[in-house]
Amino acid sequence: MDFNLSDEQVLLKQNSARMLADACPTDVVRQAEDDGDYAADLWRDLSDLGWLSLGISEDGGGAGGTIFDQMLLAEEFGKVLAPVPYVASNVVAAAAIEGSGNAQAIARWLPPVASGSRIATLAIAESDTLWDTDGITLAATADGDGYLLDGEKLFVLDGVFADDIVVGARSSEGVVLAIVSTDASGVTVERMDNISGDGQASIRFERVAVAADQVIATGDAAEQALTRAFDHACLALCGSMLGAAQVGMDMAVEYAKDRVQFGRAIGGFQAIQHKLATMMKELESARAIIYSTAWQYSLGNADSQAVSMAKAWMNDASDRSMWEAHQIHAGVAYMMEFDLQLYTRRCKSWEVLFGDTRHHRVQIGNALRAPVRP
Repeated sequence: MDFNLSDEQVLLKQNSARMLADACPTDVVRQAEDDGDYAADLWRDLSDLGWLSLGISEDGGGAGGTIFDQMLLAEEFGKVLAPVPYVASNVVAAAAIEGSGNAQAIARWLPPVASGSRIATLAIAESDTLWDTDGITLAATADGDGYLLDGEKLFVLDGVFADDIVVGARSSEGVVLAIVSTDASGVTVERMDNISGDGQASIRFERVAVAADQVIATGDAAEQALTRAFDHACLALCGSMLGAAQVGMDMAVEYAKDRVQFGRAIGGFQAIQHKLATMMKELESARAIIYSTAWQYSLGNADSQAVSMAKAWMNDASDRSMWEAHQIHAGVAYMMEFDLQLYTRRCKSWEVLFGDTRHHRVQIGNALRAPVRP
């Protein structure tokens, strides 16, 4: 069995790394954060290269790649902290739409996402529950052939940039998955301040009318689509964290070589060497489980339990690795002028999005306690 990346995947990583190094220096990241916006020029470049369509099916106007391919690209985005709504739109929202199995919805809503001409996002988290379908309470009241939506969604990834919202609601018959434009009557989008400074939003729905052709799935089909979207989100965020934490380690290594104390580079002290070894151990073990899980998932050989294992592991590996990077850099790492804090803040945000470590350990425990089917 060949565990190496395919030639196409190697080229994807090489070309994206080269392009992003030129097109997305930290000046671009800082400017986007200061402006409260995403990097529109970079977004157009990514669209022109066809990378936004990578993991979207050909029926949806995409290239027909896999979540493994998307994870590899997300890893490169994480290395430069690319301020674009790729994970929100082209991974998570696209996975929900495609997972609905609704051919008309796929043909209608996915091509603009694949081309980057419209940005979509998934709205699922609420005040009493975050990253599961059981706690969805946003009301979907029957209204003719459609519904009226009432309620609020929180921590909507890149919601302030979105044109369309894939929203999970609950009717008298179960979960409803619908698509609503952000400019629809009754929709209010507000930025949520957070540690990463990205475009997370709270979205309020007040008697928002949803026509029948905006409903892409109901009942079990809606829950399955959301589960697929959660899985894809976790794998892509794992890739982003891995890329960012790798840069954090690289920065720590260079600093340990350059910083002189007591007449020698601090990298010569065993205590610093232990920290660097810890970072290497954390990231290499995380890379192994993430790559394996994304690959197996793309082949249909891994489930949500495996994804939860990968997300829980990467959350902890990112946390421990970035902590060691700060310890090696000491006080300078906390200065806003220094780039390490950019990576740390985003890793902390990605750790909790779509489930922190505790959430995923609970998911694993629930799966282990579930009755074994004969």
